[in-house]
Amino acid sequence: MANPPIQPTDADVQDYLQHKYLHVMRLLNVSPFEDDQKRAWVELLPLMTMEQLNRFIALLEQMLHTNLEESLKRPEDQRFIDQLKEATQFHDEEVANIRNRTLKGLQAIADELPNPPTASVQVPRT
Repeated sequence: MANPPIQPTDADVQDYLQHKYLHVMRLLNVSPFEDDQKRAWVELLPLMTMEQLNRFIALLEQMLHTNLEESLKRPEDQRFIDQLKEATQFHDEEVANIRNRTLKGLQAIADELPNPPTASVQVPRT
């Protein structure tokens, strides 16, 4: 009998959503939006589907990438560059942490599974 598919726990889902939320907040924080626009986006976040949220993140990242390219042409924008680097580093570290916890959890589950019986297969000679 096949084992049932491994389902993420509520804690896994909560970690993932919290990571997404923090990532959006950091991107919004360094975005060129006015404060009232940022607040409006934050109010919309709970109403977004996962697809909409991912598209919004991609748009913010593209907007910030474009702004970064422009900022690199102007040394006075070093503060923006530093904030963006900090947000990116934090995001990368969070992704690595979540990946490591997930892999450890999967390994713990795999360790609990019974070992499949080993069968010696004999190929008939023709």
